[in-house]
Amino acid sequence: MNIWLSHILDKATLAYGGGSGFSSSSEKLMCNGDSCNTSQLHLSNHIGTHVDAPKHFVEHGECVESYKADQWVFTCPLLIDVNLEP
Repeated sequence: MNIWLSHILDKATLAYGGGSGFSSSSEKLMCNGDSCNTSQLHLSNHIGTHVDAPKHFVEHGECVESYKADQWVFTCPLLIDVNLEP
């Protein structure tokens, strides 16, 4: 069984903490004589589904790029409900 864990990114997608949302802009357009159509995507790393690597909170922690692609495939994920008080 597969469960979709991602979010569609569009202008209505909210970012964590009121950060910048998602936007895109045309970079090249064939209708303007360019050889192809390309876009630039603008988004925060805290939008949609994301993973905070240890470096996000720990100065000398691992960054996302330190992990191999196959380390992001989870065959038996577990949801843990943690009750945190302020």
